[in-house]
Amino acid sequence: MRLVFKGSELLPEYRGFRDGRLIHLYAGEAVEVKDEAGDSLLREFPGLFVEDIAFAPADKQIKEPRRRK
Repeated sequence: MRLVFKGSELLPEYRGFRDGRLIHLYAGEAVEVKDEAGDSLLREFPGLFVEDIAFAPADKQIKEPRRRK
């Protein structure tokens, strides 16, 4: 799972030990972590970490609209 640290005015950087390694991020930076660690960060820091949409798994239920010819 790829997460982006949004940060805040009071918390401009994050340092923590996840996935057996030290993670040090500034606001706007992204990190790749295991799914369990990512779920934990999203739950513990709501609003500060968000899942990177560019790397989110594609939803196969949603289809693209048909193009007009």
